[in-house]
Amino acid sequence: MTAFRPPPSGGWTSKWLSSSRMTSVKTWPITYRVFSSDVVVGHRGGSTSGGDADEKWLRMADRIKGVKQGVVVSDKMHKTITVKITRLVKVPKYGNRVRRSTKLFAHDEEEEAHYGDRVRIVPCRRIAKRKAFKLAEILKTAPQ
Repeated sequence: MTAFRPPPSGGWTSKWLSSSRMTSVKTWPITYRVFSSDVVVGHRGGSTSGGDADEKWLRMADRIKGVKQGVVVSDKMHKTITVKITRLVKVPKYGNRVRRSTKLFAHDEEEEAHYGDRVRIVPCRRIAKRKAFKLAEILKTAPQ
């Protein structure tokens, strides 16, 4: 059995993590490392870095782990949408693929998403018992 070795003189973090431009963003349950010039996920308001805040926020949503795309199957709740996410899973024994789906609740502050819309949702802090995602953008609107 090997003895415990103390961390190196600089600690366990690498040099790029200790940069003055790097900050931690706490979103439940994961902490993300982002540059200070980026806008924090979940913050759709004004940005201190200038520029169009919504565009920067959407660009950053592509880099966040846990971003999902799906179809809105219900918009009857107040400021909440239900998003159905469909994925293909390989059956180990036979090798064929089967469709599996998950329904998630997402927060829609402006109530802009409607039934049938294709949307992108990002993880955020838990808002309610079953609601831990926010609407990032509407990818395609449903025909009316």
